[in-house]
Amino acid sequence: MDAASPTEAERVSIEAKIARYTGRKERGLKPELEQELLRKYPRLYRQRYMSMRATCMCWGFDVGDGWFHLLDNLSFKLTRIGEIYDIWVEATQVKEKYGTLHFYHGWQYGPSWVLPGPAGEAPRGKWRMPWLGGTKVRRLDPVSLTLRTVSDKELDRIARLIDKLVDDAEGESARTCEQCSMPGALCGHGWLTTLCRGCAKKLEEYYPEPEDTEEPKTEEATKTESEEEKKQ
Repeated sequence: MDAASPTEAERVSIEAKIARYTGRKERGLKPELEQELLRKYPRLYRQRYMSMRATCMCWGFDVGDGWFHLLDNLSFKLTRIGEIYDIWVEATQVKEKYGTLHFYHGWQYGPSWVLPGPAGEAPRGKWRMPWLGGTKVRRLDPVSLTLRTVSDKELDRIARLIDKLVDDAEGESARTCEQCSMPGALCGHGWLTTLCRGCAKKLEEYYPEPEDTEEPKTEEATKTESEEEKKQ
């Protein structure tokens, strides 16, 4: 069962407790950007105002405003996947770590799924991880309205699809400035953050030059270059 949405007074109280606990007064996305995500994707971020004992999502979106569009695009895709397969993807923590976006998540099966349990079926809404190898999982076919067995391979395909969407967004964050969303790179020594050249200059952070980020040449590429030089 979904947790009831908190009142404004409860929300302020939760934020105050977190601020006292962490010692941080300001963090994460601007309030208006956060509220837009919560409004557009209420199921995905339903854990936002749950207790800190229940989820890390209570800390909010611990990222800069420059990654808002990354989160918006990812949230739309995850919500669409949920609609197609009748699953409920939920974010459990969204933060910056080692300079890039980290999006932690889980998912529940929707009403059309019949899962194995003590009485042959699991209670609706019970949290289940997607890997149920060796168990009999069935789903109501929306066309024929009959139950069909879902193979482990199909379950794994759904899980891999969700993971790929998350991995792509996290990878893109390493090339997107966390402050302004312009193209950027991992900056800093020790404490990493992804910034564009302009934001790195403002924050007095080290910005890698092109030669610093150039990938090492493979043996085959080096051999090809040598042959071309001989021909010349």
